Amino acid sequence: MKYNHIISLTLLLLLFAACKQEIAPVEASFYDCEVSFADSSDVHPKAAALQNLLESEVAKGLPGAIMLLKDADGLWVGASGYADVGHQIQMEKCHKHLIASISKPFTATIIFKLIEEGLLSLDQKTTDWLDTDFTKRIANADKASIQQMLAHTSGIPDYLDGINYDLALFNQPYWKWEQEAIMKFAKPRKAVNAPGEAYYYSNSNYTLLGMIIEKATGLSFAEAYQKYVFDPLNLQNSYYGLDPAIPAGTVKGYLDIYGNGQLMQSEHLYENELRTGDGGISTSAHDLLVFIESLMKGKLVSDSSLAVMTDWFPVFGPDYAAYDQPKNGHGLEYFYTPAGDAIGHTGGIFGFSSVVHYFPETDMTFVLLINGVGGKISEIDEELTFQAFELISQ
Repeated sequence: MKYNHIISLTLLLLLFAACKQEIAPVEASFYDCEVSFADSSDVHPKAAALQNLLESEVAKGLPGAIMLLKDADGLWVGASGYADVGHQIQMEKCHKHLIASISKPFTATIIFKLIEEGLLSLDQKTTDWLDTDFTKRIANADKASIQQMLAHTSGIPDYLDGINYDLALFNQPYWKWEQEAIMKFAKPRKAVNAPGEAYYYSNSNYTLLGMIIEKATGLSFAEAYQKYVFDPLNLQNSYYGLDPAIPAGTVKGYLDIYGNGQLMQSEHLYENELRTGDGGISTSAHDLLVFIESLMKGKLVSDSSLAVMTDWFPVFGPDYAAYDQPKNGHGLEYFYTPAGDAIGHTGGIFGFSSVVHYFPETDMTFVLLINGVGGKISEIDEELTFQAFELISQ
């Protein structure tokens, strides 16, 4: 599963020891939500098996989780654990989660909508929209095309690589970073490769795409998400914004930094990672279902745009065997899973892990949202994902 960035356990321990944050109390009403979709969970033939799997894995040490399956037998959504451990708020199937890098397909969708409107083209450079004094300080940013940034073949360094970003995040947890300010962490780094030469996953690509969207539309990034994705699909439980960055109904995220199941609330870390085009959306499992199905079935972008988004090329990375991402597209990723080949994305942030997969051969959608990462949590997360795939393939 792909996470935005990985920080060493030793550094985490040192930083948390030096940075103990006060967590403001939250009213229980903050987490109120309603199931506003047609829910056939009770009659789904795999309902009991899926819920039992979810509860058994959560009991091993996950803070909480929501799992969704839509297949030929209907829609099943289950929840287990806590939305807020400290206040003992039970996780509900309608709760919002932060989806981190799953925001990238949303951002890519806006880019393709703007291409359809004639505002952008795939071969344009960042310098066609962004100030050259800014782009020339970031390796490859003045050379790479929009298409290469969408595909992570730009060679632009990832602002999350190295230790500087993590140190700043821990040392200045209440600094409300803007997209241009975040990109300063990419400035000291060399280009990874020449534009178009190789695949290299870089969050900087989608931060720059977000900035281009704002320039091309004259809208804030939040307004662009609303206009081009949330409103057309009537996604009532999806949100992106800066004030607040975390909307009501969003569950708390947790870290297991010691690897022993001891949970630490991490809002003071992830709140500052929600301000760019590479990851910042808060949404529900059902809204994710609507988004990925609408996108894959041509209800959100044109057939020609979807053809480019799914124009797969091989990814030469490590072999994950049972859960591999062998191919990449332009805003979407291709996966081998025990349940078959899938299209979608994964996401991870300090406190949240997320998966959305659409299986084109069987017209099936799978969503998994977990409000925790690290140590034991990540091990259980991987186990739950694999077991769920095996169960739904039966």
